[in-house]
Amino acid sequence: MLRIRRICNEFLPVNKNILTHVNNTLRSQFAAVSDAEMDLVGEKIRNRFEHRFRALLFVSETLRGKVQGFATIPFEKVAILDL
Repeated sequence: MLRIRRICNEFLPVNKNILTHVNNTLRSQFAAVSDAEMDLVGEKIRNRFEHRFRALLFVSETLRGKVQGFATIPFEKVAILDL
């Protein structure tokens, strides 16, 4: 069994551990990406106005809390007014 949940912030200790695991996985899998960019994962979740896009982080984990995968999805809400 696994569960998929959305990480909204990095303030809870559980979410901090998950973000640490995500950063370690990014560092090991994508060596070409700078460390500064990888450290911004938590910042992009927390502060959407500074980075223009809102970043969503979904994590797949076992029932015991072991992270098995993750996805970051940047998106921008667009309002279309038809007059």
